[in-house]
Amino acid sequence: MGDGQVRTIIFIVTKECQFRCRYCYLVEKNSYEVMPSIIGRSAVDFILANPEFDEDSVILDFIGGEPLIEIERIEEICGYFVKRAEESGHRWSTNYTIRITTNGLLYNKEAVQAFLIKYNEHISISISLDGTKRKNDTNRVFVSGKGTYDSIIDNVRLWIRQYPESESRMTISHDDLPFVKESILHLLELGIKNIDVRIVNEDVWKDGDDIIYENQLISLADYLVSKESLDSHLSCFHEEKGMPISDNVDISCGNKVIAIDSLGNLYPCHRFASYSLRTKSPLIIGDVFNGIDKNKMRAFACFDVRTHNSKECNECNICGDCRFCLAEDYDSAETNTIYQHSKAICKMHKAEVRAYNYYWRLYNHKSQNYD
Repeated sequence: MGDGQVRTIIFIVTKECQFRCRYCYLVEKNSYEVMPSIIGRSAVDFILANPEFDEDSVILDFIGGEPLIEIERIEEICGYFVKRAEESGHRWSTNYTIRITTNGLLYNKEAVQAFLIKYNEHISISISLDGTKRKNDTNRVFVSGKGTYDSIIDNVRLWIRQYPESESRMTISHDDLPFVKESILHLLELGIKNIDVRIVNEDVWKDGDDIIYENQLISLADYLVSKESLDSHLSCFHEEKGMPISDNVDISCGNKVIAIDSLGNLYPCHRFASYSLRTKSPLIIGDVFNGIDKNKMRAFACFDVRTHNSKECNECNICGDCRFCLAEDYDSAETNTIYQHSKAICKMHKAEVRAYNYYWRLYNHKSQNYD
């Protein structure tokens, strides 16, 4: 059995989105690649019948584009999954989570709310919001270029009331760096307790961006400590940041994660699908009718972090939690390999670790003075 491990199945239910976020890694959004019923059902049959998927629980992760555009299809897939899992006595019949990350525009719609009520005990839903109106609307815009903040903020407040412990992702790119502090504080003031602060993985960073980012986080640390708002639910100040490299790095892509598109093709994760890649061909590892081609999985199954990293990265004493995306490595590499580590976020990661160290020195100093 799975020793408490979790399998994630990503359903790419649509490649359409109402937004055109300027930092989005999706390069081929469209309205015609929608997962048909037959593929959704075949995908469920495939995952439930696969003996190698022996984890104790499963995450059914629905993405787009914007997944809530296809809420009816999501409900159909979930209903079929529960029915087939119960009929077969599968351990996942009760041990499943439905995960959705949404832009929030359709969150208050009747069909969405009915779905959330129906699967309430199994739902994990997150709304992406980049912070204040000026930061959010710098990048998160409609097709017309108009900002999206005003169109979703009431739905964000509804979501917070319904799921007060949920996490929101705040994405940071070059253009909105000066608004990082105010935006994190804004999300906290809204009542969002868990904030995943993410810098863009792609090569968008310019000289001096790391200093701006570090100063924003240091100013944030000063404020939080002075106000005794010592909230450890900010990923940028997570207690395990800045760790050295470990030889025991397991990757989930292709090992604990499988993505499925509208044709039934399988990928190590959704970012290896064509709509996520700028320069490379999609990395298809099988399909729901014929299963996984293990030969195409060798690089993932035998992944070694030190071989993946450059000499510089392996010698870096804070490389352990430097985020990397294998699909981005693959897309930016000179050849079709996942073993050429992109260094696009190197200086930004180092800036974040410096700010993290500052935060905890300040925090510990104040705590000691209280003792």
